Amino acid sequence: MFKALGHPARLEILQALASCETACCGELVKRLPLAQSTVSQHLGVLRAAGLVGMRGDGRCCRYHLEPGALARLTGDVERLFASFRQQPAPAPHIHDRMALPRPRKDPE
Repeated sequence: MFKALGHPARLEILQALASCETACCGELVKRLPLAQSTVSQHLGVLRAAGLVGMRGDGRCCRYHLEPGALARLTGDVERLFASFRQQPAPAPHIHDRMALPRPRKDPE
């Protein structure tokens, strides 16, 4: 989900969808400085991440923000930061091994 949010165009698409109930790709293209193929590609990424849903409406596909996506995202962020707060595992003691002399190669 984080990767899907990592592109400015996808954030613009999400903002546009947040300001309306549903929109088809062409309507989004009119609101954004992006080509139709670009918007379509980014909508696919957002759908795969579960952030955007789609339903057919005749010849047009209507896109909408997926209900519950914000709650899932919030939960993912909370879990991520909780993992940062966990005590890190102690580092292995490799300095002893590094201090050992290396075997010499005999000249042939």
